[in-house]
Amino acid sequence: MDDLVSVLLVEDDADDYTLTRDYLSEIAGRRFHLDWVATYDAALEAIRRQEHHVYLLDYRLGERNGLELLREAVRLGARKPMILLTGQGDREVDMEAMRTGAADYLIKEQLDPSLLERAIRYAIEHKRTEEALRQMQEELERRVQERTAELGRANQGLQAEVGERKRAEEQIKASLHEKEVLLREIHHRVKNNLQVICSLLTLQSRYIKDPQALEMFKETQGRVKSMAVIHQKLYQAKDLARINFAQHIQDLATSILRTYATGASVALKTEVEDVVLGIDTVIPCTLIIHELLTNCLKYAFPDGRRGEIRIALQEEKDRRYRLTVRDNGIGLPKGLDYRNAPSLGLQLVIALTDQLEGTLQMVQDGGTSVVITFRDIKYKERG
Repeated sequence: MDDLVSVLLVEDDADDYTLTRDYLSEIAGRRFHLDWVATYDAALEAIRRQEHHVYLLDYRLGERNGLELLREAVRLGARKPMILLTGQGDREVDMEAMRTGAADYLIKEQLDPSLLERAIRYAIEHKRTEEALRQMQEELERRVQERTAELGRANQGLQAEVGERKRAEEQIKASLHEKEVLLREIHHRVKNNLQVICSLLTLQSRYIKDPQALEMFKETQGRVKSMAVIHQKLYQAKDLARINFAQHIQDLATSILRTYATGASVALKTEVEDVVLGIDTVIPCTLIIHELLTNCLKYAFPDGRRGEIRIALQEEKDRRYRLTVRDNGIGLPKGLDYRNAPSLGLQLVIALTDQLEGTLQMVQDGGTSVVITFRDIKYKERG
């Protein structure tokens, strides 16, 4: 999308057209040309010509609606991506739009320049991939037909069959590669959606005056951000189902330290073996580390006290793993039963450990040590 992107807006409200035009003008690094039609018939004629890269269809168009327009455009063979715009979220309308052939749907009340730009970019890229797959399928069918005719005429026998199988194998590899590209796009999309949630939490927190409620919002935002990091790593990884957890822990811990701006007062040390875990294990482990490390930074070193936090992960016998988070801070309050503590963070750690079918120990030894043992969920399923 480095060149000029032509967009057609089907909208009967002039104010909404102006707002969409202003949103597109605010997008840095992208160039958009926006055309506008206000009626169903004018929109259908424009879509039939297929002169634009993407079409934004408002749901309400007088006596007709954008869903009817979408159905008619698909029936006429329109191949350019179409995005449905709705005033308020209507799950049935949105799902029907996706089933009919819409590339995406957007809720006007939640729309902003960044979200609109991402939706247009995703729609165009997704359509290009879809078109490439369609052309590949047509080409494959054409080649199969030609080769079948040749084999019938020439009666080539085993040598021709071996060659055809090799060609088919290459086609399968190409198809698997395309599916991998789509799966990466899904992880990218999930990461983007989680980042949107983080942004919404940030916006909402500006209206919160209660310090305790504000802190809860920030903690929730941190948890969502940690999950977004996982999907970003899967998007970038060679293996789309598993993550190198050693590098992931280092990146996660560094990000949390930067968020709490401890500077040089708290040192972080990691002792993590080169462990690769499945996503069903990585997500709860990430959240556990997030909660334990956040608690250390908030409570273990009051009044600017210096200290050290160690995170260790080792593989033990029978494919079990031991995760240790230890600090040399002031420790937990005396007599605290951590399993019945009112802290949401500790409750989450206990619940996530149970989800991993693991065991949890908390020890006071010149600070606080939390030790969790577990097995990779994917490994347990195979076993």
